[in-house]
Amino acid sequence: MARTVVLHIGTHRTGTTSIQQALADERQGLLARVGFRFPETPVMRNVHVELQFASTRRDRLEALARFYDWMLGRIEYPIRHCQDPAWLDATHAAVAATDGDRLVYSVEGLSLLRHPDEIERVVSLFDGSDLSVVMFVREPAEFLRSYEWSMRVLGLTMSDDPDSLLYVGPGSWVVDYETRAALWRDAIGAPNVHIISYEECMETAGSTVPAMFEALGIDRAAAVGLDRYFLNARPTG
Repeated sequence: MARTVVLHIGTHRTGTTSIQQALADERQGLLARVGFRFPETPVMRNVHVELQFASTRRDRLEALARFYDWMLGRIEYPIRHCQDPAWLDATHAAVAATDGDRLVYSVEGLSLLRHPDEIERVVSLFDGSDLSVVMFVREPAEFLRSYEWSMRVLGLTMSDDPDSLLYVGPGSWVVDYETRAALWRDAIGAPNVHIISYEECMETAGSTVPAMFEALGIDRAAAVGLDRYFLNARPTG
C-alpha cells in the first residue's frame, strides 16, 4: 500500500503559522487518531523548509536572496548548502526514511514554485507516495496588503521588478494562484490539488486551522478549539 502524503503549501498570510503550530500541538492528539504524522524538521521548527530548498531553482533562490538571507540567517542555515548534491541526496534519504504511512508536511514557500521542474523535484522527494496538496488562497488585494506588511516587518523593501518576490504592484505574480496551482494539477492530477478560500474559512470558522484538519479527514465537530490559534496576525486598523 502506497504511503499517503499531504503537503500544506500555504500561501503566505493565510494562517500558515497557526496551522503549523496546531499540527505540532496535535501530533499525539487529533493527528494520531487518524493515523497522520507531522514529522519533525531538522531545519526550522514546524516548517519543512528543506522541501522548498531542495526544489526551488538555484537561480531563483539567489534572486530572492534578501528574503532568504533573513530567514536562513535566523535559522543559521546557509543558502549555499541548499542545492549541494550531497545535501540533496541527504534530504531525499531523510524523507524516504521518515516513519509513517500517512504524513503531513507544511511549508508555505512551496506555493511560490513557478516552474514545472521545481514541482517535479518536490514530487520526486515522495516517489511512490499518494501525494496531495492543500493550498489556501486569499483575495488578491487584501493578500498584497497583508503580505507587504509582513515583508516590511522583516525590514525588507518592496521591489519594482515584476519578477521579484517583493513586487506587490499591478500584475504581481504572487497573487497569480491559478497559474501556480495548474503546475501542481499537471504533476499530481487535479483531484489531488485542494484550493481553499481564506475568506470562506474566516467567515465560517474565524480561522483556516479547522479546514486544514478537515482536509486530513478530521471532522470539524471533533476539532474543538482549533480556531483559537491566531499567530503572526497583522494588526487591524
